[in-house]
Amino acid sequence: SFVSVFLSLILMLVGIRVLGETNWAPISAMANVMQAVFAVLAPGHVPINMIGSGMSGAVAANGEHLMQDYRAGKIVGSTNRNLTILQLIGVPIGALAVAVAYPLVRAKYGIGGEGGLSSPISVKWAGFAELLSKGFGALPSSALYALLIALVIGVVLTLLESHPRVGRWIPSPTAVGLGMLIPGFAVVPMIIGGATQFVWQKVSPRREEVYNTPLASGFITGEALVLLILAAAAFR
Repeated sequence: SFVSVFLSLILMLVGIRVLGETNWAPISAMANVMQAVFAVLAPGHVPINMIGSGMSGAVAANGEHLMQDYRAGKIVGSTNRNLTILQLIGVPIGALAVAVAYPLVRAKYGIGGEGGLSSPISVKWAGFAELLSKGFGALPSSALYALLIALVIGVVLTLLESHPRVGRWIPSPTAVGLGMLIPGFAVVPMIIGGATQFVWQKVSPRREEVYNTPLASGFITGEALVLLILAAAAFR
């Protein structure tokens, strides 16, 4: 709708500003703002809430990613003209690739469940939409207590992270929350990778600095390619 497009553009500018100042893209936060707006405009309609917030999240994410691309191009000495041409070439190619690859992967693995594609932010997104549509009465009282306790713990841990002595030993509340939403088969490899990087950095910091990012990128890309090939092979 017109409201979604108009508000999406405003929130995109806000998100780009925040990204430029903090190096953090507030995509989920911007989408939650839209969810609150549509909870007022269309109360009780979860699909409308999800569509409107999804549109704002997509616009904000693409705007912020575009600014990161331009910044990286500036660092390596490119020009705005060349970057714009490359973006215009890459967008239709990327759209075509997603249009072909996503149905294959979804048909092969499914969304959620055992062995399915996981999207922890989507779980939070859908839960927030349902909460805004049905009200806090839809939640058991114990869930509200758990929310308040976790909120206090998150604030305390965030404050302790800035302490010069104990900050390095304080776990990230965001990482803990995501770990509770992401299935174990995805979290355990992250723990193994983090531990490997920590030990490698202690043993050979120079080699770790040179090879860590290429190796990690290779693991991520390799798994994605294999999953796509298997999905295409199983497609009927």
